[in-house]
Amino acid sequence: MTGGAARQRGRGSARALLAAGAFLAASLAFGASAGAGPTVWTRAREPGVSVQDEQVREAQKALLRYRRMRYANGRDTPALVELLLRDARNELSHIVGAGTADFGVRLLYAQILDESQMRDEATEVLKKLLADRPPAPIRADALADLAVLHARAGRREEEIHAYTAALEIEPHGSSRSRLLANRAEALMAMGDVTAAVEGYRAALAPLTKLEMFVSGSTTLFGLGVALDRSGNPEAGMEAVKLARSYEPTDAGLRRSSWFFSPPHDSHWYWALGAWTCARTASLWALRAECYERAIAEWDRYMAAAPPGDPWLPLANVRKAGVERERDRMRKEYERQRKAEAGAHHEDVR
Repeated sequence: MTGGAARQRGRGSARALLAAGAFLAASLAFGASAGAGPTVWTRAREPGVSVQDEQVREAQKALLRYRRMRYANGRDTPALVELLLRDARNELSHIVGAGTADFGVRLLYAQILDESQMRDEATEVLKKLLADRPPAPIRADALADLAVLHARAGRREEEIHAYTAALEIEPHGSSRSRLLANRAEALMAMGDVTAAVEGYRAALAPLTKLEMFVSGSTTLFGLGVALDRSGNPEAGMEAVKLARSYEPTDAGLRRSSWFFSPPHDSHWYWALGAWTCARTASLWALRAECYERAIAEWDRYMAAAPPGDPWLPLANVRKAGVERERDRMRKEYERQRKAEAGAHHEDVR
């Protein structure tokens, strides 16, 4: 498998959740519990709501609660929320199986299957949904979700095709940016670094200043890796520096809503980030630590990469370059310390 990159799993799912019944807002306004299930009180205050509509609403709330706890907070989900997700999956499976589910419900079901680690089943649901030609907003979300599933399975060409099809109908700037960035990462995984660099830059173009703080940093970091792999590590580190001006701790890449495909590619990101830290730190102790981290991460990359990985030779070159730079900077630091010590002694005399 060729070297890939991080994929952002955030998607336009709000559209899907709203399309799947259109009752979520009313439910939240009434303060219903995510695990309460359909009750006589719900039917009393909303007599026009069917049992199936209530089941869809409960599935929506279960998925939102699951994502809020697992992704937004970066924590494992409690067993209760896992059970809610399982119950939501079971409820929707009956509705979808009966053939009474609309496009939004089917998309919601696919997303719940995905979160339940039932990704082959989610892929089949999305393919059947797309074959039935849903309206453009649902189609765009389904294609984006399908692309992520292809990414996880290493089906690069299918992933790129799905992102391209989604981009043809997705009108919103922030969603287009996410699709463009993910497609750039897939292109880098295919070895087309030039197209990847262009794709990352196109992904940055539609973002507002506020959106740059939300998602721009991860796109800039990906651009940095692509530039580095194109043979321009200096430009790569400048992109990482700019990314950290929006998100100093690289939190976006560390969220559980992101994944690396293949997994060992994460080490390249952390290596380039550590090298950038070594270049920018003002204290030698921190610079030395960052150099060691960069070397260790490239070691981990080379240990985890399969035979034939296209970036293995470059990883070895980068590691050697960091080692030389570390040694040169250490000598310079020691020379400066000796010079400062000598100047101090002269002042004392």
